[in-house]
Amino acid sequence: MRGSSRRVVLRATAALLSGALIPVGVPAAADAAVAHVAAEAPRPLSVQELDLSDAAVAAEPEAEPGAGTEPEAGTEPEAEGSQARAFAAPVEADVVTQELDTDDFSVLGVTWDAGPTGVTVDYRVRVDGQWTEWQQTEGGDVAADDDRAESGLDDARDGTDPIVAMGADGLQLRADAEEGTVTGLKALLIDPGVQAADATTLASVPVPGAPPIIDRAGWGADESLRTCSPDLSTTVRAAAVHHTASSNSYGTADVPALIRGFYAYHTRPEASGGRGWCDLGYNFLVDKFGRVFEGRAGGVTATVVGVHTGGFNSQTFGVAAIGEYGAAAVPDALVQSLTALIAWKFSIHGIRAGVDVSMVSGGGASRFPAGTVVSMSTIFGHRDAQSTSCPGQNLYNLLPYMRTRVAELANAAVDVSPRGAWDRVTTGSGSFTVTGWALDPQTPDPIVVEVRAAGGLSTVLANQPRPDVAAAYPGLGDRHGFTLEVPIASGTWPVCLAAVNVADGTNVSLGCRTVTVRNAAPIGVVDSVSVTATGIVVVGWTLDPDTSVSTQAHIYVNGVGVAVAADLPRPDIAAAYGKGERHGFRHERTLPPGEHEVCTFGTDAGSGPATLLDCRRVVVGPVVPRTAPVGSIDVLSATNSSITVAGWTFDPDTPGPTQAHIYIDGVGVALMADRSRPDVGAAFRRDSRTGYSHTAAATPGSHTVCVYGINTGPGDNTLLGCRTVVVPDVPPIGVVDRVVADNSGFTVSGWTLDPDTPNQPTQVHVYVDGAVTGLRADRSRPDVAAAYGSGAARGFTHRVDTRPGPHTLCVYAINTAAGPHTLLQCRTVVVPDRPPMGVVDAVTAAPGSVTVRGWAFDPDTPRSAVAVHVYVDGVGTAVVADRLRPDVDAVHGVGDRHGLVATLPASSGRRQVCTFAINTAAGDNTLLDCRWVQVP
Repeated sequence: MRGSSRRVVLRATAALLSGALIPVGVPAAADAAVAHVAAEAPRPLSVQELDLSDAAVAAEPEAEPGAGTEPEAGTEPEAEGSQARAFAAPVEADVVTQELDTDDFSVLGVTWDAGPTGVTVDYRVRVDGQWTEWQQTEGGDVAADDDRAESGLDDARDGTDPIVAMGADGLQLRADAEEGTVTGLKALLIDPGVQAADATTLASVPVPGAPPIIDRAGWGADESLRTCSPDLSTTVRAAAVHHTASSNSYGTADVPALIRGFYAYHTRPEASGGRGWCDLGYNFLVDKFGRVFEGRAGGVTATVVGVHTGGFNSQTFGVAAIGEYGAAAVPDALVQSLTALIAWKFSIHGIRAGVDVSMVSGGGASRFPAGTVVSMSTIFGHRDAQSTSCPGQNLYNLLPYMRTRVAELANAAVDVSPRGAWDRVTTGSGSFTVTGWALDPQTPDPIVVEVRAAGGLSTVLANQPRPDVAAAYPGLGDRHGFTLEVPIASGTWPVCLAAVNVADGTNVSLGCRTVTVRNAAPIGVVDSVSVTATGIVVVGWTLDPDTSVSTQAHIYVNGVGVAVAADLPRPDIAAAYGKGERHGFRHERTLPPGEHEVCTFGTDAGSGPATLLDCRRVVVGPVVPRTAPVGSIDVLSATNSSITVAGWTFDPDTPGPTQAHIYIDGVGVALMADRSRPDVGAAFRRDSRTGYSHTAAATPGSHTVCVYGINTGPGDNTLLGCRTVVVPDVPPIGVVDRVVADNSGFTVSGWTLDPDTPNQPTQVHVYVDGAVTGLRADRSRPDVAAAYGSGAARGFTHRVDTRPGPHTLCVYAINTAAGPHTLLQCRTVVVPDRPPMGVVDAVTAAPGSVTVRGWAFDPDTPRSAVAVHVYVDGVGTAVVADRLRPDVDAVHGVGDRHGLVATLPASSGRRQVCTFAINTAAGDNTLLDCRWVQVP
């Protein structure tokens, strides 16, 4: 804890746990050239685990470790304000280790017990016999979102981002917390090894329209370290920019190995000092040479959920710049590749740059609690979502430029590219069905939707009626809906949809989901179990709904089974199920006199479980005459949420109540028919306890109800009847109470309920310019509860942060059943635009140049730096107004980073200099100044 006088010194005897060798390679030489790597023999990855948790308090101060002498070879000079800093003497902290001798390593990760906040880790390493200067990093503050499979894996420990330490063989650490105390410190030292491909020019995998991307095979990913299938999201709304907060002294041949080191640190179990994730956290990485690498597996075009920005992983893709850019300048090649990558991803996901978007925090390590609605730019830095300095101040300062540049590259394509929504997916036996809509704003004609699953491609024309889409997009007609059933084997599959472009623009992803298709269980009926003089005869049918192939019946008598082919002709079954007629079976078995249990199972054509068709007891030998059960269905009724069936039954061979079995859509329930029915008792002169009644919840639609009277001894049960009943569907209702716009967006609120589920909150889908957001209508509305006799959780409020100008807003109440949804309102909302403002304080000339000084900001995005375009004799240059101007903040309260200082080349003579502040929205730019100057 900072300010404490306690100092713990970890001795050089701290436990060094031997790391298992994992067969993935990574080059480890510091600032290695290609020729140097090529000279090394292939070497597998190796990991050292330093358990530094059993430190003892030093009895007296240790010898001062001494400041670093020379920086690591190839290290760039650190500018003023760098995170790297030299210590003249040891600094008091929660944990300070001695200088530790280690095996060679190139990637370092440090973790500790969760709990303390504001943790910083100072580190230095030994390279070529010399200790580097101390450098500082912070807790990575990264975790999976609460609703994802990896959530909870990192609750016990926190850690740093991976740290590059090229060619190190020694380590010293210092860890301290602002609140609490650092305990359980561990260091993971990774030698990524060497692979033959590291010394070669890495080939990029061609992706249409994308910048060159080196895939996982290119950087040598060992897929055995990955412990999960891709986790997919239905939508991507923004890009999160990171850096790896480490040395920038790597060469081109080092990068594949470094990424393998990051991968090993991210996937190593927490107990071993890793992060415990199932794959590399970042979706993409970009090195200082401008090369782009695929990160987390699952496909560069898919909506793969990573672990990089806690709370917002499932709504964003994460791009990490390899290196530390808090003090070091950001190479232009890196900036241009970041910009090109983000622009391409925005184009295929329909995301506009230069605007803000509302996202709901998913919890995890976010500084915003789960459920908080947060407004951020569609290109934001890691620090905007979490308590971190990532992606470094210099890279963060370039985000306004990147937003402007990505808007120039992608927004025009986004505006004319297809749009749509994937409404739902349902699964059946051996297939799944997707439903939604898609259109191209450049034509009223239906367009094609691609469905990719299990390596296959299916297409469907979106030409079904969708009046809701027609209302949202006037002039384009209503033929834009689609429904497609895709045959597929049982299992869990990633499924991705895309709307196919027909003119200008590009194909657009409609999102990805993980779909589980389950094998259908075998079905069948035992028609009879007849007793002969010497045994039994079992007759019936069975089939597997997944196939028309004949299967088997397994018949067990007193636990001893025999397999019987179900391949006898049954035309009645062929007519009923459309699976061919070869599904009947007949089995005769000789049995000794006495009572026997006979159980019959239908078997799966694949590897699925068998289905019990019938189990009964029979008596072989002298037979006592038996009478079949009798009964009736007297009542079959339905409400909009349930089915009720009632009647009577009894077995004439039994004086008391017997059972009734009721099947609704094949799902059965057994109950005693013991309700009082005096009419039945009087008519049959027997016990009147013969009545049954059963009510079951049911969704709207058609349902089949079958009732059996159950035999109490040998003999068949009696089918009392099979009937069809329709559960009515009442569409949802609701009202949009208010739509209030301001200069950064608008808020829509109202209420909705589904009369079929009057005491459960329902969903609302809010479409803004075709982009859909789903939310639960669960806010308290006692007025609605009083008016409709429902629960009070009926209200909704949704904030939409968007650019100025007209926007189409449509709000739908979502049906809890399969019936139609209800359009509550569709209207145009105008978000007012305020043009940018500013002042040119001075325009001065010097030999060969002119300099413009002033300030500018956009009132619609007051905390963001704006772009300024300066034209000299009509030739423009884009700059960013992000210099310190506390006077502007004092007057306008918009922050102090709006100053403009720009020096541009100009030849001698009289030159016209015009300065424009660029609107962050689609509105007009502002001319700040236009004047003539004399250049010497």
